[in-house]
Amino acid sequence: MAAGALYLAFGGDKKEFGELVSTLGSLSPWAFAGALGIYLFAQLLFVMRWRLLLRVLSVHIGLGIGLKLHFLGWFYNNCLPSSVGGDLLRAWYVTRHVESDKRTDAALSVFFDRIVGLSGMLLMAAGCWWLIPVENQIDGQTAEISSKTSIFGQILSHWQLIIWIIATAAAVFGIIVATRRGRSILAKVLIKFLHIAEKVIAATKLYIKSPLTIALAIFLTIFLQAISIVGFWLLGRNMGLNSYVHIKYYFVFFPVSWLIGTIPISIGGLGVMEGAISSMFESVGAPKALGLAIAACQRLIWWCCAVPGIAIHLFGAHLPANKREFFVDSEGNGD
Repeated sequence: MAAGALYLAFGGDKKEFGELVSTLGSLSPWAFAGALGIYLFAQLLFVMRWRLLLRVLSVHIGLGIGLKLHFLGWFYNNCLPSSVGGDLLRAWYVTRHVESDKRTDAALSVFFDRIVGLSGMLLMAAGCWWLIPVENQIDGQTAEISSKTSIFGQILSHWQLIIWIIATAAAVFGIIVATRRGRSILAKVLIKFLHIAEKVIAATKLYIKSPLTIALAIFLTIFLQAISIVGFWLLGRNMGLNSYVHIKYYFVFFPVSWLIGTIPISIGGLGVMEGAISSMFESVGAPKALGLAIAACQRLIWWCCAVPGIAIHLFGAHLPANKREFFVDSEGNGD
């Protein structure tokens, strides 16, 4: 899947691939280091946002533990289907660091953290799209992102695949319901779901009663994502992309690509996000090679940020001190 997505992103054109390699080769290492430093700083503040949301639920973890779990999750985001697969691991391991009666709340905080992040991202993208007027001139004509050139239009063009996925899911559900064992498992899952739903409702009420905390968390989201995108803008400036596109499009296209990356099509959204970014930048007049180059820079920065997560996992630093000799947790481990 990932290999196929990358192939489609490059269009199978050796000339474009050569231009991409040439562009990346001419990139200043200082510009890349600066963008990487900005992104790493943003990760520190993202952890502070998560801790804000944890405190609303009366769950407290240290900043060091939060950073370890965040980078561990970031590593798995790049190793699992979709770009948010690591959230499940982060939700699981944070329960190892809190009291037993707070484990569900701790896990749910990851879910609410993702919602706040998504809300802030959409607010930023929509605000920049509607509030910053820009006209790109291509051969004397205003460039527009139409349904035919937008990534959303491309997704909708595969409506047959979408219907096939829905039909398959319905068939699997039907098979489960048709068997006694399947119905038994489904009933247990439903009971567990209802229990979690009660916790979600209770947590939601607590967040509603803390509007200032939520507002601060959304502000942090916008600020942190904005400075991350500024880092990519600096890279684009270094490689000449900014002579084709306005900074506004960075604040729209990157968030849209992050949203697309959550679709579990490939590992870490590999290839899918690169194709989306390239397509969107190309739709407003940028050469495809430059769009792919800025997308490749984002992927390289993500991989660099995943390195600490590898070390954290190998050394068991994500586990409580009395459980670090175990790579797989269970209720009985370390007792």
